[in-house]
Amino acid sequence: MVITFSQKLKSLALATLMVLSTLAFGQQTGLGVSLGGLDFNGPQTGHYLFSDQYSFRLDTLNGFYDTTIVSKLFWSPLVRITFWKQLNTRVDFSATAHLSKTVLPASKKDMAFINNYKYHQKSYPKKFYSQVDARVHYNLLRRDRFVVSPYILAGIGAAYDGENLGMKVPVGAGAFFNLSKSLSLNLESSYHIAVTQNHFNNLNHSIGLVYWFKNNSERSPIQNAKAKDSDGDGLADEADRCPGIAGLVQFGGCPDGDGDGVPDDLDSCPHVAGLVGKQGCPDTDGDGIIDKEDRCPDVAGIAELSGCNYPDQDGDGFIDADDHCPEVYSKTNNGCPQTEPVIQTLYFDTKQHTLNSNSESVMKKVVHLLKTDEQATVTIKGYTDDVGTPENNLLLSQKRAQSVADYLKDNGISELRIQVESFGENYPAVSNDNNNHRAKNRRVEVSVIY
Repeated sequence: MVITFSQKLKSLALATLMVLSTLAFGQQTGLGVSLGGLDFNGPQTGHYLFSDQYSFRLDTLNGFYDTTIVSKLFWSPLVRITFWKQLNTRVDFSATAHLSKTVLPASKKDMAFINNYKYHQKSYPKKFYSQVDARVHYNLLRRDRFVVSPYILAGIGAAYDGENLGMKVPVGAGAFFNLSKSLSLNLESSYHIAVTQNHFNNLNHSIGLVYWFKNNSERSPIQNAKAKDSDGDGLADEADRCPGIAGLVQFGGCPDGDGDGVPDDLDSCPHVAGLVGKQGCPDTDGDGIIDKEDRCPDVAGIAELSGCNYPDQDGDGFIDADDHCPEVYSKTNNGCPQTEPVIQTLYFDTKQHTLNSNSESVMKKVVHLLKTDEQATVTIKGYTDDVGTPENNLLLSQKRAQSVADYLKDNGISELRIQVESFGENYPAVSNDNNNHRAKNRRVEVSVIY
């Protein structure tokens, strides 16, 4: 189908109208300048990534120039100016103007095209080649959230080679590298498909910078007039972190009731002026512990003493103000030694002196008590029932008491803190008149003394 010149003009006018109508809308505008290269390629050359560039030589026998194909990547310098308009967080519109001075491709079969040039010409003449496009870009990653934002594009455009005006359809991909809120590095590759006669497909690559203009508002005046601001603080509800309470713009619409520079929604002490580094809470004594967690808010102290600096004379971890016995070391009982020993009883099977599974939990408790208070000592007393001779029972009670002492030493308790005694069948807890009573007499009593 042949497209007439008037149809071309209508198409170009339509593209221009698209550009002008879009300028009135959107959120953010930008202006970009890029440099790059242009190469003609595609179906007319049989190659998509490079061109068939033709050289020609004089055929003296036949009296005209012949051609040979030299396939190579042949780039002509390109300058591109782009107007950008953000339509929403994902979609941008751009209007671009390209200008390049290049050699237009020729068909190998078009010998007359080549032989029209004079004998002394060594290369094809270069022509200015201009293009204008209206394009839509879809951002795969949002520019306002990511440093790198790739996009794909498609549009409609027009091209002029000095003689012929034609239509083209640009498609391609690119990426923004956001250097700051107002400046981006832009890389782009686009393939321009010719849809009219006497024009060729071309491939453009470019790199440049885009400056994003600062707008007074992200919305048009009509949109701003309709924006809802429930608390009347000058921020629309959709942009207000605290839409129901009038606040300050610098805090996203949230108030700062105590005026300490920390908005109330982030202030751990919103009713008392404090420090920014302490989430808005005060530290009156400057000891690094905020007042509401400081037991001594007016006196600089240390964290180990909850912000106080009271002495601990006996070094047992209880400050003197809380130590019921400030001059006596004790890790338990509010800093005082236990007035009564803690007694634990272990029971054994007949004629056995090794600890059984029931004894394990009791011994772990004893070890914990001794490690908690390093001043505490332990007395171990071994007993038996009346089965067997008194001599054998005394020896068995010694073995039972010693097995307990060995357990303590194996678990880090010094031998100097352990006292072992054995009594055989003497001092029964109950009478040995039945088996149940005898089981209660086969025992070791462990007394932790503070």
